[in-house]
Amino acid sequence: MVLTPSDRIETTSVSVDVVETDPIVLREGDTRRLVFLPTIVEREQPLRGCFVYQRRAKGGDWEDIRGESFNSLKSGEGWVLELRTMEITALMDGLLARKQL
Repeated sequence: MVLTPSDRIETTSVSVDVVETDPIVLREGDTRRLVFLPTIVEREQPLRGCFVYQRRAKGGDWEDIRGESFNSLKSGEGWVLELRTMEITALMDGLLARKQL
């Protein structure tokens, strides 16, 4: 994917060598959505990030839903996040665009 002048990715510097970027929206409804929150770091492997569910009230801003940590899972418990084809495509396109930064 090649960025064009109309493609804008907002960034926020959080330290000398770390920049957070706009979320990559993978799945969206009226009040909930799944996003990937990419971060660019000045290192050999420059991209990292996390998947987050977000919610919003009508007319409000999106807020992260950060529940239980994976560290709280007990033996035999697990968690699955399934991505569909269009969601994987959105993730890959978004990551490639940020890699160009």
